[in-house]
Amino acid sequence: MSATMDEVLKKMSEVADAVKTAHERNEAANERMLADIKTLTEASPKPQPRAVEFAEGAPIQERVEADILGSMPKELRQNVDEMFIASKLLKKPVTQLKGWETWKRRAGDFKKALDTATGAQGGDWVPTSFSPELWEFVQLESRVPALFRTIVMPSNPYKLPIGLARVNTFKQPEQTADTGQTKIPVGDGSNVGNATLTATGHAARVLASGELDEESIVPILPFLVRDIAKAIAEGREDFIVNGDSAGTHEDSDIGAGSLDHRRRIALGLRAAANDGGATYKLDMATFTLANLRALRVKMGKYGVNPADLAIITGPVGYSKLLGLTEVVTLQNFGNAATVLSGSLGSIDGIPVLVSGQVRENLNASGVYDGVTTTKTALYLVYRPGWVMGERRAAASVRVLSELYAESDQVALITKERVTFAPTYPTASNVTIGLGYNIA
Repeated sequence: MSATMDEVLKKMSEVADAVKTAHERNEAANERMLADIKTLTEASPKPQPRAVEFAEGAPIQERVEADILGSMPKELRQNVDEMFIASKLLKKPVTQLKGWETWKRRAGDFKKALDTATGAQGGDWVPTSFSPELWEFVQLESRVPALFRTIVMPSNPYKLPIGLARVNTFKQPEQTADTGQTKIPVGDGSNVGNATLTATGHAARVLASGELDEESIVPILPFLVRDIAKAIAEGREDFIVNGDSAGTHEDSDIGAGSLDHRRRIALGLRAAANDGGATYKLDMATFTLANLRALRVKMGKYGVNPADLAIITGPVGYSKLLGLTEVVTLQNFGNAATVLSGSLGSIDGIPVLVSGQVRENLNASGVYDGVTTTKTALYLVYRPGWVMGERRAAASVRVLSELYAESDQVALITKERVTFAPTYPTASNVTIGLGYNIA
């Protein structure tokens, strides 16, 4: 009996050791799996922001100043924007601010280069607008606008030279006779033209106490600059997604009494697709990967390369993407399955961006009518087919004190001139696909 009990205890001990070993292995496997998921998530393709370009003909002084300021240490560039805003709020020249002499000393050779290159007849350079630091921050904050090429416009309007369609090629046989030669085909003469960029005012307002002095304003300046940049970035994203430049906006809540609404600045992606009709749109009430691919097929040659595309959607659309059968399970999507990672960086190699500006109160046709407000949309965009235009030379900062005098406040109005436009005529080039009727 004792021998039998010893054997039982031995077996139980072996089983316990086996269970412990298996548990440790499972924990190690889970840790490895989580590490793999994290690696895959971090490595998922994200759209690279388009570099800001100065268009041909931009004033040389503007380019030189941007280059010198851009090569400065980040902190010095931030100080430029802070002093510029402080001078406006305090109604005092930058050179009379307490921090100006400190900044000059720290800037050293950068300041000397600015004096030589951009100062009036070699005079003392002072900031008269925001530095590239603010515009770089706008780019970083602008997830959707950063998808597209940005041109600093030398004039307004500005004609951007473009190809109106893809260039075609032809067979050219060798010529051996002295008569009846085959002429070289001239091709389609409409391939080269221009897109007219017309920048429109886009402004942000900040209210501040009328009792500000230099000591009290200094601590809030970094936050003020960031808030202005975020507001500009949010506004840009809004009119890119929801803008309509037509006399009557496609969304009924942007009516005749909303002529100053930012969604009137430019023709946005949704309005462009709605204008194009069925060729540019797909009813995605049935939300499947097959329908998402069918939307891509509608774009033809512009939908071929996933590196040139981006999917833009809101929280509802993103939730729909996360729930697609093809990406939700380990069996179909491996360790990057959404059931494990909870995120989806790309689908079919196309990066996915979630934007808070994508409306989720549309009707079944993809516009707001105030009646049916339960639908949203998904955008599949060909990135090289659209361009941002900035007229930095027209940027301005004004302070209004009389309007808010009764409340002892001043208003800081920051204004840029900007636009968003297709680089190819949208009537004949499907550079945007809209999935609508999503709930």
